[in-house]
Formats: sequence, structure tokens, C-alpha cells
Amino acid sequence: MFWKKKSKSNIQLEQEYSDHRDAFRIAPDAAKPVIVTIKGDSFNALNISGTGICFRSHRFPEGTIIGATLRLPSEDRIFPITIEVVSKQGDMCRCSFR
Repeated sequence: MFWKKKSKSNIQLEQEYSDHRDAFRIAPDAAKPVIVTIKGDSFNALNISGTGICFRSHRFPEGTIIGATLRLPSEDRIFPITIEVVSKQGDMCRCSFR
């Protein structure tokens, strides 16, 4: 009956994934790119999340902290950001927002 207390379930789901990110990431549409501008040079974001961004460049080694701007096409707004290159894989700069 509806007034009876519902029993609680003790089911636990296993998390089997190798993605260690703390936030969901998206890959911007090529027709509406997210653009990172650093010292006058512009880079299209490969993916972006609430904690960081990834783009292609050979210019920035791991550990570099850089002031930049970020343009989101849906809002058509420009935001000042500070990023840190936390890892490199070839020319891919994986950065976290500071």
C-alpha cells in the first residue's frame, strides 16, 4: 500500500572507466569553434570542460602558466582566463583553468 515505508536498495554500481577528469567535457562543433587566444595567436579548442581545455600547439611546454582569452561562440563573449599546461601529447596541450 502507498503508506507503507519503501525498502531501501543496497545495490552498488561499479565504476569501470579510465577517465580521471572531474568534469564532463565537450568537443566544440567545427562550425562554431571555441577559440583560445594566447599572445595574439588563436587556437581552436579540441575539447573543453569546467576544469580545463585542450588545443594543439608546439609552443607551450608542460608546467607553463599562461594568460589567455576564451571566446564561446554560443554566447559570442570573450573571457579572460589563466591556464596551466598540465600535460602534452605530441602537439596537444592539455590545460587546466587556474
